[in-house]
Amino acid sequence: MRRRDIVRRKVDFIPPDTLWKDQLRVDQGMSGKTPLEYVRLFFENEVISHIRDQTNICALQEDGKQLGVSSANIERFLGVLSFTGKVKMPSCHSHW
Repeated sequence: MRRRDIVRRKVDFIPPDTLWKDQLRVDQGMSGKTPLEYVRLFFENEVISHIRDQTNICALQEDGKQLGVSSANIERFLGVLSFTGKVKMPSCHSHW
């Protein structure tokens, strides 16, 4: 089969039904937590420090400039990621 013999068809994406009706139990103690509190549940301070250090090293190697990322910056970034993963919006752009 030659490459030009391949026919591409555009098919509309239909997302599967991922709602777990009455199967998902949410810990009531988790509701109302801030994104930063979620981050601190999953990442210890040592991991945050390691990510900070490696980010600064990578910036220095790539651009020759000190980036100066702090642990608080990393926690905020991970908080934003957890927030955008938890809160449903029509598009990524809608979060901003």
